[in-house]
Amino acid sequence: MKKEPVSVIIPCLNNLEFTKKTLESVLSKTQVSFEIIVVDNGSSDGTSEYLEGMKSEAGIRVIRNSINRGAPAAFNQGIRVASSRYIIFLNNDTIVTESWAGKMLEKFLNIPRAGAVVPCFNPSGRNDMDPANIAREAAYLELSRKDEFQYIPGATTCCLLTGKDVIERAGFFDEGYGLGTNDDHDFCLRLRLAGFKIICALDTFIFHYYSRTLGGFDMVSLDRRNREYFLWKFGNKALEYLEGIGQPYGSRGERPREVIISRDAFPEPV
Repeated sequence: MKKEPVSVIIPCLNNLEFTKKTLESVLSKTQVSFEIIVVDNGSSDGTSEYLEGMKSEAGIRVIRNSINRGAPAAFNQGIRVASSRYIIFLNNDTIVTESWAGKMLEKFLNIPRAGAVVPCFNPSGRNDMDPANIAREAAYLELSRKDEFQYIPGATTCCLLTGKDVIERAGFFDEGYGLGTNDDHDFCLRLRLAGFKIICALDTFIFHYYSRTLGGFDMVSLDRRNREYFLWKFGNKALEYLEGIGQPYGSRGERPREVIISRDAFPEPV
């Protein structure tokens, strides 16, 4: 089967060393035709200068924001300029492995009603895997779970493949989530409501350095505010989604579900 090209959209804010690792892995491990679009959300640690060099060296496309517009806005900026029909959202604190994009894309193209495909990740407490162990884990899954997949109730945009036709039906990312968190839940729920399936490629492994992308912010307050915004938008459908992915409302310090959230608290949702 001829492999379609993909557009890889990577938002970043500082964390230059992690961004370098991510880009190096994408450039060396992606075996389908691809473009990289990096959205720099106002970095001040040398990331902008590094990306400027990568534009000529590796053909990377760069969108530079003067302020941190947040992950949802960055994703939307990337979607609007992407040249491919197929989009991969990728954190700048990940390391991809051999043939990662091709395996995900093949499932997206061949599984009926596929709306998004994600890989397998290391557990959140395993930030210490060295390159050899990452490669070993990827090879094991490719051999033992070749071509296997599983339907899942939700996913993270840490690494997620979808299509422009899916986005046209489900909608862009809601920038009401500000800097991010819970915008991935919002996007995935809208995929499901539009009749699409979310799929995990069981033969594909990506390493993720957790909690690096949004480092430096009050994550507890941000997550609580955005979880309440998610509930405000979708009501019982949001509760059912959160329970389905194992994060029932109230489990992360939010207000009890019986509290009515004022409609004046948030902007009009998309």
